[in-house]
Amino acid sequence: MKTSGVALLAVGLIICLQAAPQAMAGTDPADACKDSKAKATGKKAADLLKAFGKNLKKNDPIKLTSAVSKAQSKLTKAFGKSESKGGCLTMGDVGILEAKVDAFVTDTVAQFTQVLLYVSEGNRLRRYDTDTFDSPPLEEDILIERASLDPNGRDINGQICRIPDGSGRFIAGEDTGQPTPPAGWGVFEADGTQVGKLTATYFVAGAEPHGCAFDRTGNLFTAEVGEQGFATPSGQLIVWFPPFDHFPGPPGDYPATNEESTNFCKIAGDIGTAGAVAIDAEGRVYVAASSELLVYRFSPPFPTGPDGAGGCGSADGLGSPMADVVNRETFISPMGISTFAGLAFAPNGNLYASSVLTGQIFEFDADGDLVRMILDPPDQTLPIPTGAPQDLTVGADGTLYYADLNLVGTLPNVGPGPNGKVWRIRFDGLGDPLPPEIIAQNLGFPDGLALQPGDLEAP
Repeated sequence: MKTSGVALLAVGLIICLQAAPQAMAGTDPADACKDSKAKATGKKAADLLKAFGKNLKKNDPIKLTSAVSKAQSKLTKAFGKSESKGGCLTMGDVGILEAKVDAFVTDTVAQFTQVLLYVSEGNRLRRYDTDTFDSPPLEEDILIERASLDPNGRDINGQICRIPDGSGRFIAGEDTGQPTPPAGWGVFEADGTQVGKLTATYFVAGAEPHGCAFDRTGNLFTAEVGEQGFATPSGQLIVWFPPFDHFPGPPGDYPATNEESTNFCKIAGDIGTAGAVAIDAEGRVYVAASSELLVYRFSPPFPTGPDGAGGCGSADGLGSPMADVVNRETFISPMGISTFAGLAFAPNGNLYASSVLTGQIFEFDADGDLVRMILDPPDQTLPIPTGAPQDLTVGADGTLYYADLNLVGTLPNVGPGPNGKVWRIRFDGLGDPLPPEIIAQNLGFPDGLALQPGDLEAP
């Protein structure tokens, strides 16, 4: 679906006038600075919608990035001014409200732009036009072919994360030709051209970069799987600091280099089969730990740079920079043999978590308590008819998508089957999940999903 930037702005402004007071819900009406904060919050939404509306008419990533940065700066300044006058019943809440505004604007823009579903499978990156899910034939392409089939290809794995600067660039696990160069996270332009590589140090040979998520400041959190199975946990949570569009080692050496990047700090190095990463509105980072049968939550503050001055003055067993202080807790405790792998936030702020081995998808509240089952197959004998959900993503309309590994075999000899799929779960008017529907099939090891604005017909 296409529309003009003017239409987006007009609709968005109407909605944002209603959304700003809602963003302040929960504050005391007597709060003297409530009105000024609400006005600043609505103003940022309006500024962002105006910027995205202009960009729809004429794509200019540089101008869009500048406008987004300016809107964020104005909101931070306005909140600081309000709080400096005193009388506020809530303090330091700019980050929480900013995240709500950003989510609101993202959802609004998505209603007026074409959206593509990115899927990493078979060491390649596919894209599907979501407008054709209900209007066959299904339109798709391969944005990045695997290296074994294309001399200019790249081997892509795991989650796909859009860089939040309006440029259309994205991050994905990339391990072409490892061990030289080592595996890492590739940085790609919207057209699939690689413009950078983020390479850390690893405790295992043949490292598997997998999870990724950006926080509201633009820092990137990634998870590297580590030792797979139930051996000594060595999965890692790593935070990366921008800029990202550069390669490790001296200029011109890549890919003939074994050097690592210098813009990272490790948060943890003992996660059992680290999977998906997700970040909530308060900046807390969630990591699935499949072989530990749980989900961890890491809370701020996080390092702000890769050295002691940035809170990263320690070192791990490989001599790599490590956070001085780590706030870590178990968010979801073991539930039978649920091997948590995929994570995504529901529109209401609850967390969806998938168990790839048992074929289940859970919904947990902010305290980690189980709210309900979104997918709970009665028979968990492999292959499970509704699949083995590895990764999750949620659309602007609340639709839940999952990548299915089509696990086959019996424990301990279990592995991906020949018919990997992508499914969606829509919800009825009462918010109850409908039966899952197949979107695409005959895929090889589909392990990452992302929804991004785009057009398969664009050059």
